[in-house]
Amino acid sequence: PKTEIGECFVFLTMKAISPIEDEVDFFTDQVSFLLRENLLISFHESELTMFDLVYKRMQNPESRFRTSGLDYLLYALVDVIVDHYFRVMENIAEVIDSSEDAVMKHSDENILIETQQLKKDLLLLRKAVFPLREALNTLIKTEGSLISTNQKAYFNDVYDHVMHVYETIEHYRDLVSGLKD
Repeated sequence: PKTEIGECFVFLTMKAISPIEDEVDFFTDQVSFLLRENLLISFHESELTMFDLVYKRMQNPESRFRTSGLDYLLYALVDVIVDHYFRVMENIAEVIDSSEDAVMKHSDENILIETQQLKKDLLLLRKAVFPLREALNTLIKTEGSLISTNQKAYFNDVYDHVMHVYETIEHYRDLVSGLKD
């Protein structure tokens, strides 16, 4: 994840991470946004249904997405991606809880394999979330006309959510290390 800001553009790239329905696993996709004065382009490799609600709300001409500008739309799309991080973290918390219960009842090789996979998943999430903090911070602190002062407050809120996810990842990594030990 990173942000590049030029005279007439903002480029933001980040990982979309979303749980797979009825599974513990999740998928990732690289998502990039290009914001110009009257243009917002998003591109990604796979279909991301997480954006469906935003697209639906955009159909209403009176919605905030139509009246607040493209910087608000960028915020909304980034916020949806970060909200899905929380859903992934909830699934990981459930796996950690069940692994802790299994370790207390009995110990076998499957628990060790599952614990090692959790550790790998958390490392992947950390690699996606850690640099996103700096990317959002750059977006918030940079002066320019493409992101209004009003919208920076929304991006600041997303930054806070990312910090919460990052702290949760670190906490879960400690729990998983304890399980492995």
